[in-house]
Amino acid sequence: MIIPVTTAKEMFEAVKEEAGHVDIVCKAAEKVLGPNSVEIVQEPRLGTDDFAYFSERVPGCYYFV
Repeated sequence: MIIPVTTAKEMFEAVKEEAGHVDIVCKAAEKVLGPNSVEIVQEPRLGTDDFAYFSERVPGCYYFV
């Protein structure tokens, strides 16, 4: 029997969002989509990419459309 062995490798940093930028994005989305169509996710999600490295140098906000 062959048992696969996997290892986890941390490839990307966590995204650190600026609260002010989150507010700007939420307000803009509410204007376009309506207030009941915008959800702020409180728990961490594993769905990032190299955006974390950009946000270390330039404050930003990662969002899903």
